[in-house]
Parts: sequence; C-alpha cells; structure tokens
Amino acid sequence: MKKKKKNNDKELHIFSVVSDFEISKDGVCFLTPRAVDLIKAVHETGSILAASKEARIAYPQAWNLLDTLNHISDLPVVVRQQGGIHGGGTIVTPFGMRLITRYCKLQAKYDNFILEMEKEIQDLFTFVAK
Repeated sequence: MKKKKKNNDKELHIFSVVSDFEISKDGVCFLTPRAVDLIKAVHETGSILAASKEARIAYPQAWNLLDTLNHISDLPVVVRQQGGIHGGGTIVTPFGMRLITRYCKLQAKYDNFILEMEKEIQDLFTFVAK
C-alpha cells in the first residue's frame, strides 16, 4: 500500500480501485485489454506469430484468443490469408479496426470513471483521518 503523506502524525494511504475493462457476450469474455493489444499487434505486424511475441503471449494462446474472438463475434475480427508471393499473413478486418477504436474510446471513459471513484474513496478516508 502506498503512503501519501503525514497529516497531524497520521499517515494517509492512497486507496485505488483495481479493475480491468472487459466486455462479455452471453457470459463469455469477449474483449479485454490483452485481446485489444493482440489485435493491434496483428494489425501492425500482419502476423499472429510476430503479434504474439510483441504482445508477450504464447503463440498457441494468441491463436486461440483470436479464434475465440472470431467465433463469438457476429463478424470476423481477423482473417488469415493463404500463401501468395509474399507468403500468408493475418489482417485485421474493418470490423476489427472499428472494434478496437470503439473499445479504446470506452476504455478512456472507464478510466475516467475509475479515477472519479478513487477520488471519492480518497476523500472519504481523508475526512475520516481528520
């Protein structure tokens, strides 16, 4: 626990809300910060293997996560491309791009809400410590 400062020989502690912004569909976890990081990495690298390394997720776990996203979603989030001159790869679909853009906007709102809650909690305990 972090200590803030002393107030009349009493130590005030900084309280925080510990929570991740996750979206579920029909009770199944759909989008998490980790999944969004992986989708962004796929967009940047064009490869699940490279994205898994960038996101620090084991390749089989990254593969399963993306496969689950595609199965839960009404539209595909990522699509694998076979072979060709430059080999295969994975692309994030336009829906996948909209999904991460909206998720990031919602995440920002969620973060602000958490900050407001933390301020209220801190105010409560600052009042109690006086």
